[in-house]
Amino acid sequence: MNIKIINNLYTDENTYIVYDENGIGFVIDPGNSDAEIAEKCEQLGVMVDKIILTHCHYDHMEYVEELRKRTKAQLV
Repeated sequence: MNIKIINNLYTDENTYIVYDENGIGFVIDPGNSDAEIAEKCEQLGVMVDKIILTHCHYDHMEYVEELRKRTKAQLV
């Protein structure tokens, strides 16, 4: 497993992209812009399969709907 962390400097929240050697992965706590997350996934060659929320604070889920629409990933 590989992990890439994207820090939102405004809220000091971390978004995690976790993926395997085949490029299948998931995003944990999408508090960064969906465009930024999607761009990083594209750079890494990651297909987002799932979006995971650890809890419901706004800074951990601010872009969940946009990312879900963009990736067609399952929300868990």
